[in-house]
Amino acid sequence: MRTTNTNKYPNGYAEKIEYWRNKLNNATTKDEWNNAYDKVQYFAEKQHALNPLEIQSIPPTKLDEKAIYLLIQENEDDYQIKIEKYIRDKDGRYNFLFNWTSGGFNDVWAFSKEEAIKIVARDRKGLKADSSSFRKATKQMSDEQNRMGWMMSI
Repeated sequence: MRTTNTNKYPNGYAEKIEYWRNKLNNATTKDEWNNAYDKVQYFAEKQHALNPLEIQSIPPTKLDEKAIYLLIQENEDDYQIKIEKYIRDKDGRYNFLFNWTSGGFNDVWAFSKEEAIKIVARDRKGLKADSSSFRKATKQMSDEQNRMGWMMSI
């Protein structure tokens, strides 16, 4: 008697996982992102069923590896997902935006949030930064803050 393999992917699901990870990373709408995320989860579970140890070797999605800013803007009942890279200088430092506790805002270049807080505390004596307000900036965020600062100065 001849047996047939009912598994459509007898060699595993790595290619399908990678395909849907790419879809996830390139999603431009909430629905696309949700669909791709569900597919990655589905095929990862299938791969785990084939070989429980192998799933641990599947690297995280590129979405997790990139320095990105995920912004969901509400527009009536729809959503738009906007993915942007954080900006960096030539040495690899991020631009951190932050607020002063007494009002106002500024930015600083640093490799980490902790370093940014230390730099501001060291260099800006007499002013106290709100440590909870430090955030990495995208080009758009930085441009908007610079525009606000320019408008306040004229």
